[in-house]
Amino acid sequence: MTLEVIDISKRFGAKPVLTRVSCRAEAGGITTILGASGCGKTTLLRLVAGLEMPDEGRIVWSGVDITAKKPGERDVGLVFQEGGFYGHLSVRENLRLSMNRKDRRKDGASSIIAMAERFGLQHHLDSRAETLSGGEGQRLSLARSLIRNPRLMLLDEPFSNLDLVLQRQLREFVFDRLREFGKTSVLVTHDHQDAQAADGTVVLLEQGRVAQIDTWEGIYRHPKTPYAARLVAFLEPICITGSMEDGASGRHFVSRNIKIPVSGAVESTSEREYAQLYYRPEDLEPNDGRNKDACITGIAERSFYQGGARFCILRRESGERLTFRCRNGGCPQRGETVRLGLSGVDPILIWPDDGEIILELPQ
Repeated sequence: MTLEVIDISKRFGAKPVLTRVSCRAEAGGITTILGASGCGKTTLLRLVAGLEMPDEGRIVWSGVDITAKKPGERDVGLVFQEGGFYGHLSVRENLRLSMNRKDRRKDGASSIIAMAERFGLQHHLDSRAETLSGGEGQRLSLARSLIRNPRLMLLDEPFSNLDLVLQRQLREFVFDRLREFGKTSVLVTHDHQDAQAADGTVVLLEQGRVAQIDTWEGIYRHPKTPYAARLVAFLEPICITGSMEDGASGRHFVSRNIKIPVSGAVESTSEREYAQLYYRPEDLEPNDGRNKDACITGIAERSFYQGGARFCILRRESGERLTFRCRNGGCPQRGETVRLGLSGVDPILIWPDDGEIILELPQ
């Protein structure tokens, strides 16, 4: 059962929130709607749930247009960041109230016990829901949504109110359960770690428009816009603005004192006045500066440890600060002159309007 969002637009007053958004969630998979705060991702989820109505476009579920259907007619399960349960009731009562009436009469007691065991809540069945920890509360919210067997699951920032350890534990748990139940699921998040763990299609929203649709790895390796390059980066990427030039020695990307030879059919026209070259900090390392035209030079300011590696902040003569990864030789000392080699590293070239081209730099 596939969910299709087709040319959806939504305004609140005069403010456009979503503009001609189209995407799809494949049957049985987890599709992530990823974007910064205010990009329209929660509004998109509410439109799919029927809690808001679009100004334009259609929502199609399993071949049926559900755009005008009420929330109760869409057969969706919802999980929100603040949780969804009755705190004054027991876990057992919360699960029982979430069941369809027919299932409740048929085998309600055994279904509740089975669901509680699947979600590690069997020892809390008679405890008031308000006494649960944050992670247990989110597990209860998911169990309540799944116990009535909805065809579509919608999750809005379900991990954002938890500490980092609980986030990691609950991500794996929730995604495993969704796959176990075979549910078509849509996850809304601003955290790229959620998108990575979901391991499905990622719909990247930028100011209410679709910026890119791909897997997490596809967006990370081949971002189509500067926004995409920055949003999926673990550290701020190094951006160099310049232009393409043809000469007797071939084609080069040129920016101030940087001149980098490139290969491949990269067109350069008068309409394209500039391009942006992006490097990830984890891809760069100091070199001996043999190719001085393909180096970034600066002064080491300080280093820090993050994500299993040490990084150094480099200050260029212009005052711009860049970050690069320290390698086996250790980090340079404060005040030391450093040259970062660019040759042999695959950067991302982004034209302002035309998407991206991956450059293959000569070794």
